[in-house]
Amino acid sequence: MVNFNYDGVTKYPKLDYSDIVTTDVEKLATAYNTLKTAGAINPSMNDEQYFRTILGLPEKTDEEKEEDLASTEEDIVDADLNIASFKDAVKKSIQCQRRK
Repeated sequence: MVNFNYDGVTKYPKLDYSDIVTTDVEKLATAYNTLKTAGAINPSMNDEQYFRTILGLPEKTDEEKEEDLASTEEDIVDADLNIASFKDAVKKSIQCQRRK
């Protein structure tokens, strides 16, 4: 193609295709789920976006992202309440043990 368009070319361009990979989505999903279940990784929005990309799924709408954020904030509040309840229970237990 170069020879048809240009005269005297001695150095030709090369096509770099090293980043082209085939992803076995089923194996990747199984490995991800195994790691998540074992507590080795914590799922993130980046993980979801990666899976959406390799599966050809559309990006989340702003409304969906806001719903996710609200749900995450609720989970954090619930976790904080559970931690506070746990701390109270530990304090009460320690106080009871000291009284004995």
